[in-house]
Amino acid sequence: MPHSSTNEIPFCLSFGTKAVIPVKIGESFPQTALFQSGENREELRENLDLLQEACEVAQIIEYVIKAQAAKRQGKRLSSWVIEKVRNGAYRLENLDNKKIP
Repeated sequence: MPHSSTNEIPFCLSFGTKAVIPVKIGESFPQTALFQSGENREELRENLDLLQEACEVAQIIEYVIKAQAAKRQGKRLSSWVIEKVRNGAYRLENLDNKKIP
């Protein structure tokens, strides 16, 4: 199943090529029937050359998504919150700028 952010399968990001998995052993598929070893080696070399670029693009997309999520984080945090004490605990003040115990 492809990643939602990169639209690539993990196998492709790891090895630089898409996997062909036959459903039944011995059944002929166009991918396996038309297989040529020499062309396959050449295409694998091309895929390895493009793998680094695909990984870099996936990292950039992941960074952009995380940056957008960070902008939304704490967006509804209002001005009466003075500071964050710990996860889920805050120091507050009222409209008169007096600290709330």
